[in-house]
Amino acid sequence: MRSILRVTASLLFFAAYGCKSTPTSHSANSPSTVPSTGPTTYNVMTWQPSRVGDRESYELIRSQSIKVKTNVVGMPPSDREVDDTWHIIVDKFVPRIDAALDDAERDYTIRKFTHMTGTEDETQVLPPGATVIARRGPKRGIYTVNGDAPSPQLEKWLAITLPMRAADHAALRGTDLGTDVPRHIGETWPVNAQVMSQEFRRAGNTVSAADIIGTVTVVDKEMYNNIPCLRLSLDLNIPQGYIDRQLGAPPYLLSACAGSFARHSVWITAINSNNLQWMDTTNSIHFHRAGSFRGRQFSDDIVSDEEQIWRRVPPSQ
Repeated sequence: MRSILRVTASLLFFAAYGCKSTPTSHSANSPSTVPSTGPTTYNVMTWQPSRVGDRESYELIRSQSIKVKTNVVGMPPSDREVDDTWHIIVDKFVPRIDAALDDAERDYTIRKFTHMTGTEDETQVLPPGATVIARRGPKRGIYTVNGDAPSPQLEKWLAITLPMRAADHAALRGTDLGTDVPRHIGETWPVNAQVMSQEFRRAGNTVSAADIIGTVTVVDKEMYNNIPCLRLSLDLNIPQGYIDRQLGAPPYLLSACAGSFARHSVWITAINSNNLQWMDTTNSIHFHRAGSFRGRQFSDDIVSDEEQIWRRVPPSQ
């Protein structure tokens, strides 16, 4: 079952193209609600332009839980759960941007990079002082670590913690979520299903715009770590779609299969563009599939819960 679990995790990452669960308490990071007044509109900061020479130092904690229940004809049922937590502190430098004012390359100096599985102790992934360079590849981000290509496992973790947009991935500027125009507290609007459909197709999933049902809401204005922020929520439902991927040499490891997809996300994002765009995000995704695995019919249910917390830190001396 390990092979299908790896395929499952890969497909879930692409199908979600950005994921998380319902809000949780954050102890020292807990936001305090500021009562909203009047119909003031805000620019929802899902993106801000880059400049050559931009520098930023930040800390990121990302936790992810994936539960998979799988049934394959002729094989015992399988229940698997994978829990991962990554903790990084980096100094980031932007040496190149593109015509759309987006990062074309990011150079990172690692100050901390650890990983923890379940309740095990943290283990060091990269030592302090390691350098990671992320560049755009045709279909995905390309990474080097201290000048060398990373191992497949490390490359996967870098794509999760230090993601880099692929060259063929459009700079959406919030057009998929409708956050490219000012919004007011309490406002709810539909997602741009046409743009989302194109993004799902780019990730290998055929989803009709007519099958995408979703809304975004500006829930309220909050203070988060003494930074004025907006809390936004997304509810997205795709009752039917098709995964077009055929993985492995014939007979294909995983053939085209039908699936459904549901996602609930909550974001806390800074109002001022001088702060990090996303301070805290949570996603919960439920994904159902049925298809063929190594020539055998199968079905599975996948539940992914994630949380990411960012905070800006002083640069290293």
